[in-house]
Amino acid sequence: MTSGLRVSYARLLLTALVGVLLLLTTFPARATASGYDPGYESTAVGTKYDQWGFARRNCTSFVAYKLNQAGIPFANSYGQPSGQRWGDAANWLAAADRAGVPYGNNPMVGAVAWWDGSRGGGSGHVAWVESINGDGSVNVTSYNGLNETYYPQSGQRAHKYLYFPHVNPVPVPPDGSYVLATDTGRVYVIAGRAPLWVTSWSAVGGQRTIARNYSQGEINRMPQYPVDGTGLRNPVTGEMFTVAGGFGFRLTGMGAIPNPTWIDVDGWAIEHQLRAVPVDGTMVRNHFTGGIYVVAGKSPMPVYNLGNVPYTSWTNVDPWAIDNQLLRHPFDGSMIVDHGTGVVHVMAGGAAMPVSAFDNIQPVTSLAFVDHAAIGNRLRPHPADGTVVRGYTTGAISVVAGGAPLPVTSLQAVPYSSWVNVDNWAITRLPAVPADGTHVRGHSTGKVYRITGGTAYLVPSWGPDGPQPTTDVDQWAITNQLHATE
Repeated sequence: MTSGLRVSYARLLLTALVGVLLLLTTFPARATASGYDPGYESTAVGTKYDQWGFARRNCTSFVAYKLNQAGIPFANSYGQPSGQRWGDAANWLAAADRAGVPYGNNPMVGAVAWWDGSRGGGSGHVAWVESINGDGSVNVTSYNGLNETYYPQSGQRAHKYLYFPHVNPVPVPPDGSYVLATDTGRVYVIAGRAPLWVTSWSAVGGQRTIARNYSQGEINRMPQYPVDGTGLRNPVTGEMFTVAGGFGFRLTGMGAIPNPTWIDVDGWAIEHQLRAVPVDGTMVRNHFTGGIYVVAGKSPMPVYNLGNVPYTSWTNVDPWAIDNQLLRHPFDGSMIVDHGTGVVHVMAGGAAMPVSAFDNIQPVTSLAFVDHAAIGNRLRPHPADGTVVRGYTTGAISVVAGGAPLPVTSLQAVPYSSWVNVDNWAITRLPAVPADGTHVRGHSTGKVYRITGGTAYLVPSWGPDGPQPTTDVDQWAITNQLHATE
């Protein structure tokens, strides 16, 4: 039985044959010291997504790994407006423009070497600059360029070089220092190596001494978010927070995490400069219970064994924040990967909808790898009643009721205006009819029906137990799919 996006036997055989052919070429031998996640290195090229939203063992995935190792929270959505992404390497120059990442012709160690679509069969290529030679050429490391593995190359000349903030970094003063952007007049306080804007001296308890002057451009090149574990305090309200994944987890008491320390910052910065949602894949730990969670779509997914996820570090946060600031289920449209099976899922109504092929879903911008057991223990088996799903490739829209997708002939026939794009194959795997006891209402007629044995029976009036939870659906689906009995 097919159970989601996995590597087929035919694909594995093809990969093996390609590997034999590669052994007969003069390509560089496979290097083993890349540091790239071994779980990725054993995955067939392009068959699964990494935690940054790129296909594993592609050049883009390897460079995303190197950027994150350098302290840049890079992912496919990094600095991109809604609906845009970095995508294939050929697109990276345009994406850099959108993200404000500078680029030029001069190589620098740690820069991203970029080639346009004339290389890689139209997909372009990116690599990591390890060193620079006396003639101006560069030595790079990469993935899936000459062959389907990690390899170094020397004497390369890229079309452009992208300079992310870690390249020639601006020196950052110690936490708690106040710095001034002389060209804009803005004052910032350094917290977790990130500059947080101070809108007024009163917001931080009074005027402070400026430790150093910078240009606004230099400040913009500093880290965007405080490092995990940074403690922040709003001196006006007394509220305290622990940063994890760029998000501020509220601290309700001094005993909620071990040895809390904090930096006084402007409350405006906490509200507007920190992330509204923790980065997917952030791991947090309940200090009282020791429970560890991977954040996915702003939801804490339990980790039952650290070997069941690819992440290795976590941040202690207040249990109250886990229970109250995060969601019960990942939000609709977020994507998770079952680390045990490698199957990708799109979240819809609290349920994980499997993906059969990458082309059957909208472009991936972020992913979180979760414990296999958490999918069964924490998520719903089917989307919640009233969830609207749309087959991404077919455009067909359905409303879920009692676990079953009931078709929608037009949006005017239902009271919903938004939906979740999912793999149409996943919709076909839902039950064919709603569970017995489900109540549905024809939106255009107002008639209520109770489902029994796949048939909709009219409910002329509510019984002694009173009104029951009811899902509004297209009357056409009740009449034609559920064979309504009046």
